[in-house]
Amino acid sequence: PEKQELLNLEKTGKFVFHGTGRDVALLTPHQAVDIKSGPDRKPAIFASPAADFAIFLAIFCKRNFPDSNFVFQSGAFTHEDGSFKLEFVVPQAALEQLPDSACGWVYIFNKKDFSPIKGRAAECESRTVVKPVKRIKVFKRDLPKNIKLGIEDTL
Repeated sequence: PEKQELLNLEKTGKFVFHGTGRDVALLTPHQAVDIKSGPDRKPAIFASPAADFAIFLAIFCKRNFPDSNFVFQSGAFTHEDGSFKLEFVVPQAALEQLPDSACGWVYIFNKKDFSPIKGRAAECESRTVVKPVKRIKVFKRDLPKNIKLGIEDTL
């Protein structure tokens, strides 16, 4: 039911989604860090027009793996026409250790409060505090079906 609500909101094209393991009333801009290249862009709240992107990030987070150094990869390939394809890769051991009760939160924002990121059709940003329209608790069962297994390395 949670995922279906998110997918219905996604279909409207009016919202963007941010996934996290933290249950907070308000999100503030923070520094994104790429594990390979370091700081990524200026501090912001990052979101996606794709609910699956946010669901993945909400579940594969430190909250659900407090004692591990697993590396999780998520990203999108942007096509010339502006469409994109999401890709998710996790270690097999991480998926096996993830309990069915694993959860996180997807924050839903008005798309008009975010700016597109050039060359990244699956991402947008807000450099100011933005109040979510709603937040929805998601669970392991809501994960995207196209998760690939691989990258057995840890940090």
